[in-house]
Amino acid sequence: MKTNKINLIICLLLAMVMGISACSDEFDESEFIKEQADLAESKAAKDHERALAVIQAQLDATLAAITAQANVDTELAQLQALLNKELEMLRESLSQKEDSLSAANYLAAYRAAGLFTEFTANIVSDDTPLEGVQVSLSSISTPVTTNAAGQAVFKDVVVGVNRMTVASDDYLDMQADLTFNRLTVRQVGTTTVALPANASARIDLLSKALEADKTATINGVVTVETDLTNDAPEFPTALTISADLTDYVNTNGALTTIGIDPPTNVAFTEGELGVATVDPATGAYSMLVPVSENGTDIKLIFPEIKANQTIAIAKRNDVDIPAEIASVPAIFSLDNNTASDVKSVRGFDIVINDPATPGTGLAFDYTPVPTSINNGFFNSSNLKNSTGQAAFYNNTAIWTYRLTSAGSGYTGSPALMHGTKAIGYGFLKGYVNTLTVTNAGTGYGNVQNVQLQLIANISGGGTTFLGAKNIQSTATGTLPATITVDDNDGFGKNNAFINSQEITSFEIRVIGGNNDAVVTASLTTSLYGFSIDDAPEGEFTTAPTFTFTGGGANATQATLSITAYHKQAITISNAGTGYTIKPDNILIEGDRLSSTNGSFISGVTSNVDIYRNGAFNGNSSLLGSTELDRNGGIRFNNQDNEYYTSEYYETKPTTVITDINTDKFDPRFNVDNDGGLSLDFISSNGDGYDQPRSVSVTPRLGATGSGAEFRINEFFDASSGEYSYQGFSVVKKGEGYVSNINRSTQAPNINSRYTLFSLKPGQTATRDVVYGTGVRLENVGGDN
Repeated sequence: MKTNKINLIICLLLAMVMGISACSDEFDESEFIKEQADLAESKAAKDHERALAVIQAQLDATLAAITAQANVDTELAQLQALLNKELEMLRESLSQKEDSLSAANYLAAYRAAGLFTEFTANIVSDDTPLEGVQVSLSSISTPVTTNAAGQAVFKDVVVGVNRMTVASDDYLDMQADLTFNRLTVRQVGTTTVALPANASARIDLLSKALEADKTATINGVVTVETDLTNDAPEFPTALTISADLTDYVNTNGALTTIGIDPPTNVAFTEGELGVATVDPATGAYSMLVPVSENGTDIKLIFPEIKANQTIAIAKRNDVDIPAEIASVPAIFSLDNNTASDVKSVRGFDIVINDPATPGTGLAFDYTPVPTSINNGFFNSSNLKNSTGQAAFYNNTAIWTYRLTSAGSGYTGSPALMHGTKAIGYGFLKGYVNTLTVTNAGTGYGNVQNVQLQLIANISGGGTTFLGAKNIQSTATGTLPATITVDDNDGFGKNNAFINSQEITSFEIRVIGGNNDAVVTASLTTSLYGFSIDDAPEGEFTTAPTFTFTGGGANATQATLSITAYHKQAITISNAGTGYTIKPDNILIEGDRLSSTNGSFISGVTSNVDIYRNGAFNGNSSLLGSTELDRNGGIRFNNQDNEYYTSEYYETKPTTVITDINTDKFDPRFNVDNDGGLSLDFISSNGDGYDQPRSVSVTPRLGATGSGAEFRINEFFDASSGEYSYQGFSVVKKGEGYVSNINRSTQAPNINSRYTLFSLKPGQTATRDVVYGTGVRLENVGGDN
């Protein structure tokens, strides 16, 4: 109802301000407006600046009154916000007016819309006017004292709800809410104007001593949960309960109004009539209330309580903290049934030993194993093409060979050199490009087939047939002067020769006739492989340099790249400190060459070969080849052994050490009706323990409980130094343990706030009130 009335007032004010903005000087033709414009008819009104200053001051005073009222009744904040805006519009309009009389008219209309012109409070007792009684209205800053006629007169009361308070030394002080409404308007020209509003109230005060036959009694006990850590009820301190006596004053005519709504929320504010103070030790209250002979409806008014609440917590602002008993501000109210959830904080700590701390500092070093260059034969089976790779293996190292250039223009095999020493030769491949007849010869018959053969002369004697081509002689039995080489000829491009012998030269033989024909060939040649016949002496940890030389004066030499892949001798360069459990893994990382297929693999391996007295003694993981040295470091299992990488690495590899995983053992327990513990579930078996797991339970934050015992089954791995979880059991349940230190959530008993009593003189009604656990003003929580 109140909100609807306020909305009506706001709509009316909007209409008025809009109407005012449209006013002209004709606005003062109305007799009503002339009466409102006394200020403009004064001497000050003839002085424009003076008139506007007075108007401005009155506008400010009106706004201040509205602001004061809004502070009492939050619903009027809507009205205040609207009037703030419209006041600015009005001030702007006034500043542009040259006629101060017109400006006064604007002000009068505005004030008539937002204010009651006059309110009179008539204070009596048994129809006798009371002089000297103080009366206050919430929208008026200064109280008014009644005159000899018992009247307190207020000017310019702001529309809306005003709380009226009446204070007297000889009579019961009281308060009531009075609602001032504007419902009557008048149209003047194009403007809607509120008529002058007067209102009055008659208040018949009660004596502080009232006859028993005119009262009834209400009593009860009030509890509030300000300490959630115990089961004992708490009682509010300095809490005053009052009775809403609206029905009583309306029925008995003790408070009547003219021009405004009937009063609401009527209550006495002193003495024992309609007021009771709750006993902080017992929570008990008792009050006398005035009642009519035919019965009176009375509702109790329970104020909001603000108090600190004692509560066990394990979180603040969603962050885990050590459990504590905290004092948290809270609000307790019967206006709704809201109560903050009470989180569980168990009454015992589960004490579990921590896993091991990983050690630090363990480091390995790698040294290439020296090896010699062996004699070898590298041809098309392991040199696929001029940019391919060849690998030669022995039991200690791998050498990879790559022709980075195959060379060209060879008329014989070049020598393979290590420094100034020839250690082998290059293999040639090629084909005949052109043939030149320098002597046509004789005796080859009249147009007969003649065979041309490509022959290679081999170092140390002997020849090798490399390919042939058939031609026809001329009619005179000679060779033709020009012979063309086709790609498909037996020694042409499509039938290129490949030879792994050491060639000293090439020649073309003409088969038949008088053997006097001479044919020379131009060849396209390159390397496709090589042999090492006299490997350089000594052992190498880096690849030596090999070069090619010779093979013809105009040869462009092939180039050879050699990469050394070695097994790496492994040593522990730093045993580390703090190792009570071995790391989870130790890996060797780097560019390695697989010994099975000759291909390069960039990756990780952990395998090592173990040699004892120079002989292979098995294969193991690098982690498996180590053990604790019992001084906080790591060593190899047997110091007589040598350890090498199982893979071949071009460059020095690195070690990747993965520390142990550590995870705390985490059993969860339930509490039975006798306070004994039983296992609920194991949240984590834990990991990384260098000692047996241990679990004990101790009371927490002053709670009770004792006697619980547990057994944990574990397996100890001597090679790693780690205990692994095998099982858990409760040996003794114990007794007296507390599952939750806090009491559970309890909503307030809102029925206590809204239940009406219908009482007659001499009757007694009992109402116990529960404020519940309240709403906390800080973000706190319990265990996970």
